[in-house]
Amino acid sequence: MNFLNLQYFVMAADQGNITHAAEKLNISQQSLSNHIGNLEKELNVELFTRKPSLALTYAGEQLYRHAVQILEIHSRIENEMKDISKHKNGSLRVGISYTRGRTFLPDVIPVFKENNPFMKLSIVESNSQALEEDLLKGHIDLYIGTNIPERPEFTAKKLTQDKFYLVVPKNIMTSVYGDKETEYAEKFRHQVALEDFASQPFVLLSRENRIRNIVENYLQEHRLSLDIQIEMENIETLFALACRGVGITVYPETFLRSSVTAHSLESGQVYFFPLNERFGGSTLSIAYNSQRYLTTAAKEFIKLAEDACKDRLEVG
Repeated sequence: MNFLNLQYFVMAADQGNITHAAEKLNISQQSLSNHIGNLEKELNVELFTRKPSLALTYAGEQLYRHAVQILEIHSRIENEMKDISKHKNGSLRVGISYTRGRTFLPDVIPVFKENNPFMKLSIVESNSQALEEDLLKGHIDLYIGTNIPERPEFTAKKLTQDKFYLVVPKNIMTSVYGDKETEYAEKFRHQVALEDFASQPFVLLSRENRIRNIVENYLQEHRLSLDIQIEMENIETLFALACRGVGITVYPETFLRSSVTAHSLESGQVYFFPLNERFGGSTLSIAYNSQRYLTTAAKEFIKLAEDACKDRLEVG
C-alpha cells in the first residue's frame, strides 16, 4: 500500500473538500483524485461519497482510522532513523499566526538555518483554532501561539508573558480630552482602562482570534460594551487604521518592538497606553503533540525560541 496515497486520502478526509485538500498538499485536484482512485481500486471499495458533498463511506471511515495510525508509525520511524543517522536533513513544519511570525520568527529562523542548512523548514500561517487542529492531526510539528488550551495531547512550553496596550489615535485623544490631552496622556502612560475610551470607535480582531477573546471576557466581566466599527483578522492592518485615526485597537506588547510600530510612536500619530492589570495578558507558548515523536530538529527549534524570548526580556 502506497504511503502517499494514504497521506492524500487522510488529508481529503480531514478537509472534507477536494479543492481545499489539494491546496493544502500543493497539488492539482486531478492529481489528488487520481491518488484516491488508485487506493479505491487497490482495496476494491469506495472510500468517499461525492454528492451532495464529500463524505467518508463506512469503508472510508475504517480505513481512515487505520491510515492515521499507519502514517504516524511511518513518520515516527522516518524521524527516528534520521536522528540516529545524524544527518541534519529532513523537514520541520511550524505553525504560527499570520502576524505573530513577523515579530517572532526573524529572531529564530536565521540561527536554526545556520545550524541546519539542509533542513527544509515549512511555516504554516493560520488562526489559532486551525493550527491547533493541524498540530493534533500531525500536519505541523510545532505550534507557536497565545493561551494554548490544556489538552492531554499537547505539551506547551511557555516562552513569555505578553501584556496589552491600547493604541489610541491622536485625533481621538484630542476629541475626548481637548486642552487636557497632554495631562491625560501622561496619566495613561502608566496604565489605562478600556472604560476610559469605551464610547469611542474601536477597530478589533475578529472573534476567532485569542486576543479578541480576552477583550470579550473583560467586557463581559465588567459589563461593558464598545463601539466596534471594524473587525478583521490582520492586526497590522488594524494598527495601520489606528495610525490613520479610524479607531482605537488593542495591541500586544511584543509587537511594539517592530520598526514600523516604533516609527509610529516617534511620529506622534498614536499614543500607546498599557492596559491595567485587571485586563490581564496572554501567555505565548510553543507546543508539540506529546503523542508523536519529537525530532532533534524540533527540540533545537524549541530551545532557540526559548532563548530568543529570554534575550528579549533581558534587553527590555
